[in-house]
Amino acid sequence: MLDIQINSKLVTPTSLFILTIAESGERKSTVDNSLRKALVEINDEINDKNKKMRSHYDSELNNGE
Repeated sequence: MLDIQINSKLVTPTSLFILTIAESGERKSTVDNSLRKALVEINDEINDKNKKMRSHYDSELNNGE
């Protein structure tokens, strides 16, 4: 994967901006943040579900000993 540096503070994967070609001030970051928000929410849900499954697995494993 290739990362790009947007400015002195922001580095992001290329895939997020590969189709975004616009001048400064044309709301690229606003659109990107809106689209990325849904992906972050889905990722958080998956992580929460995995934590619950892991906790259940560890509990079952410890009860079997």
